[in-house]
Amino acid sequence: ISPKHSDNHTLVAVWQNGNDNNAGQNLTFWGIGDKNTITKKTNLFTSASNTIFGISIMINQQNNNIYVSYLNGTTTSSNKPYYKKSSDGGNSWSNEIPLAVNSSNHQLIISGTSIQNSGGRFMPLWFDTTNDKILTTSASIEIPAVV
Repeated sequence: ISPKHSDNHTLVAVWQNGNDNNAGQNLTFWGIGDKNTITKKTNLFTSASNTIFGISIMINQQNNNIYVSYLNGTTTSSNKPYYKKSSDGGNSWSNEIPLAVNSSNHQLIISGTSIQNSGGRFMPLWFDTTNDKILTTSASIEIPAVV
């Protein structure tokens, strides 16, 4: 869940588990204006065969780019952190971009919630329970300040 200040919306990514065989799993994306305006956007994944979890959303409030980071793998003990980016309010998404080289027992990914005019970074952190470490990537995205 992340607030989008330009239009006073809240953005939500939801993992919907289809059944016990993982068929029909979707990572859906929603825009919420108020209780009467809940809009389903384009899915990040449809009928995914892997397990997607630990979802985190970050919004660049300067230009409304949306970054969704998540863990993707065959099990919760063999997965990698990834992200996708939308430049059009969640109507379309980039290809999946990996944040780590190797799969491991990653849990809990956090990417912050928003970047304001002062700038910042999209730099997700995740926890590797196998090595008991908090990890990040050198491939973070710098978002400069508005001048």
